[in-house]
Amino acid sequence: MDSYDDKLNRELYKALMKGDEQEAIQLCRSIQEGPLRIMTIHMDTVLHMATFSKQAGLVLKLLENLPETHLNKLTRQNDAGNTILHEAATSNCTTNAARGMLYKEPELLSLRNLLGETPIFRAARYGKQRVFEFLADEVDKVAQK
Repeated sequence: MDSYDDKLNRELYKALMKGDEQEAIQLCRSIQEGPLRIMTIHMDTVLHMATFSKQAGLVLKLLENLPETHLNKLTRQNDAGNTILHEAATSNCTTNAARGMLYKEPELLSLRNLLGETPIFRAARYGKQRVFEFLADEVDKVAQK
């Protein structure tokens, strides 16, 4: 990683931690990977970090601006095997973000992390009833097909 990458990751991290949606969006627009850029040593993308920091509005905007050619990368997992939906499952305030994620990439619902956990399992484990119920409804829809 060169000094440009370090600087860009630092700027992205600062924007995310300050909750500066406009800056985060602008930075993502300036790079080829956009919000799927890996920005931590743990292989977290910008979307992972925005979700983890409970910025559901930003996550939805980043998903909305994601080019069609990048949709296949939404299943990217960090070094713990967590997808962006695994991260969303740990907080009720990211339920709408989870809805947006599944709209873009339904496969996220069934992916397991390195511990073998699905997103719905994580929601139950963390005691997040609202996101659990949403994910349970989505699992039921898949089961009915």
